[in-house]
Amino acid sequence: MIQMVRIDDRLVHGQVAYSWKAFLKYQAIVIADDDVCNDTFRKPVIKMAAPQGVKVAIKSITDAALLLQNPKLADIKVFVVVPSAKSAYELYKLLETKPVLNLGGSMHTEGAKEFSKAVYLTPEEVDFLDLLYKENVDIDVRQTPAEQPQDYKTLRSKF
Repeated sequence: MIQMVRIDDRLVHGQVAYSWKAFLKYQAIVIADDDVCNDTFRKPVIKMAAPQGVKVAIKSITDAALLLQNPKLADIKVFVVVPSAKSAYELYKLLETKPVLNLGGSMHTEGAKEFSKAVYLTPEEVDFLDLLYKENVDIDVRQTPAEQPQDYKTLRSKF
């Protein structure tokens, strides 16, 4: 069962691996990304960053959606990480369920503006999030589970 989908351009790092693990009690991480699934350098590095005993699958968006809907995962707590709002949108289009979407860290890139603390988005990324919001996906904006979630609609109105 998908506990949460997180947008984080760093994918797996200390925050994802440990603070969210303690909060969600996930047993597996699925990275859904069309680029990193073919990256022979990054895949082993990402797997090493995961907490001990946590299964890690790094799949294309399509393959991740198929895996996440496999009945064998129904009893396993899964944390899904995608690198961008576009990836999240593409994944949600393929999922039957609409789990909570956590908007985590994204670095400043060309054309991006600060959306919230440590979250920089381009207008295109906000458009993808708006589409998900209109489809009743609950968007949780915070870096760590210890923080109070911020309201997407309020942040969006200030963007």
